[in-house]
Amino acid sequence: MRSKISFYNKGLARNLLRRFWPLGAGYLLVLLLVLLCVEPGKFASRDLLEAGIACGTLLSFFAAGLAALCMFQFLYSSRGSGLICSLPLRRETVFSTAYLTGLLLLLGADLAAALLAAPVLPLRGIDPAYLLPWLALLVLGNLSFYGTAVFCAMLTGSLVILPVVYTVLHFAAFVVENCVANLMELFVYGFCRGDWKLLWLSPVIYLFEKLEVQVELDSMNNLVRAWVSGWGALAAACAAGLALSALALLLFRRREMERASDTVAFPVLKPLFRVCLSIGTGLVLAAAVMEWRYRWYESGWDPVLPIAGLLVLGAVVGWFAAEMLLQKTVKVFKSGWKGCLAVCLALAAGTAALELDLFGFEDRVPAPEQVESVEFNRFSDFTFSEPENVEAVTSLHRQIISEKAQNEAGGEQHSNVVLTYMLKNGKILQRRYYLSYDPEELEDDGSAPMRIQALFNTPEALERRRRLGEEIPLTESSLVYVRLERDNEYGEEERYNIPQDQALAFVENCVLPDMEEGTLDRDWYVVPESYYALCTEWRIRVCQEQTLPGEDRDLREYSYSLQMDSARCIAWLREHTDLKIRPLEQITDERDLTWDFYGTHYYMK
Repeated sequence: MRSKISFYNKGLARNLLRRFWPLGAGYLLVLLLVLLCVEPGKFASRDLLEAGIACGTLLSFFAAGLAALCMFQFLYSSRGSGLICSLPLRRETVFSTAYLTGLLLLLGADLAAALLAAPVLPLRGIDPAYLLPWLALLVLGNLSFYGTAVFCAMLTGSLVILPVVYTVLHFAAFVVENCVANLMELFVYGFCRGDWKLLWLSPVIYLFEKLEVQVELDSMNNLVRAWVSGWGALAAACAAGLALSALALLLFRRREMERASDTVAFPVLKPLFRVCLSIGTGLVLAAAVMEWRYRWYESGWDPVLPIAGLLVLGAVVGWFAAEMLLQKTVKVFKSGWKGCLAVCLALAAGTAALELDLFGFEDRVPAPEQVESVEFNRFSDFTFSEPENVEAVTSLHRQIISEKAQNEAGGEQHSNVVLTYMLKNGKILQRRYYLSYDPEELEDDGSAPMRIQALFNTPEALERRRRLGEEIPLTESSLVYVRLERDNEYGEEERYNIPQDQALAFVENCVLPDMEEGTLDRDWYVVPESYYALCTEWRIRVCQEQTLPGEDRDLREYSYSLQMDSARCIAWLREHTDLKIRPLEQITDERDLTWDFYGTHYYMK
């Protein structure tokens, strides 16, 4: 009689279900509670999908980890391993039975929750059809995280270490990239944290970023339909989970069962465990301490030596902590120093290479012909694409690089600027600089702060930030009000409304021409002496509205700082009003004023 190869053993499955059915029941109970917490209303369908995203990511992460721990708990005790080995079952059968039983608990709870909620949701104003994407979010999330958890279960023989490995695997990339970026911002001149590069290796955070509920509303702001975007990221995570499940089967076939209770189940992975824990501890320690003592950097003190020292100290701690976990004893300091020294030297060498700019990071400035556009970012964005302005920005960039020693030493005043180059090849180059300068430098038009200020007031920059009359046609009916505002000597806001029949003429004949000449709403990156002679305490605020058929009211407000060289506006105000228009230098003796860094107005201290 031919023997049959069993793929799924019912006896082993019944044993696992009998012991761990409370896991599935508890998971089902949590899902039902989440569904009950969705408040009825016109946005209930959206809230249901948002709850599905939370359940398919965070809840699945915990439930899948517990399921893998329960299904493969026999790997973590000598008694359990011996019992499994004594069964007349192939290893593939044992693995597939445990794997599918855990998956059955998770997916069965998902399906049961959907079936129980289907007749109740219409009573709460929710279309039951939304249960399909809700269920898909949970199923794909379970497959992703359960596969990862089972893979982690194969790597260790310790019941305590498994949750640690599982958690680290999901969040290590996010933590490491964040620590590296924080440290590089401190000592690599010009480094600017950009978009996350390794976030996809931290599935929980990545899925929260990518999965989003979109809605379509009607003219009465009622929900027409809702849907989830980002299915591609969830499908990729599910595929990765299935791939790791297959890899887990291969590892299980070669696993030595006597490795139960060992921290690392495969001896070949022990060096990797030591190195990873050593480097990770060094990065976290250095980033945490430097974040706590960030004022060192602000005082102009070079932080590279403390960073290197903290990296080395953390690496030593992490290396011997790994040795203690592997050997299960604290007496580990007589050996292992060679490997520890190698890791410490590698971290110190990497820090030195970045400090000395051996990779050419700090000196890189793109050629003007390679740049599509460049954006300054401070409190507002200034984008330049005209060739002469792009060339001026790259020239300024080279000057800032040449003044590295001055900027890092610190001066009486500080400012920052972020440069973002959009290159013609589709790449993005971003740099952040903290500029240090003394007040006398503000009298030099060739200094970096004054060159930045000149760029902020070029015709291209003025045209981009004007906006008045572009989004809503400029007509007498579209003007809600045109007023002058200031904070008076009592700290109260004072207003003067220009009459409705004169508002359009004032905007067309005074405000817009002065803006085109650059004498109205000039942007001040720094505060030279000329600021006090030109700026007044008054602001011109223009409000427009537009109501389209079947749409809500569209209201736009624009605020512009009034200056003494705004010739048309000043002449009109002196002719038609009795307002006292004076430069700030004439009122500093009357009031103690402090400049608002947004460049909009002065306010009392």
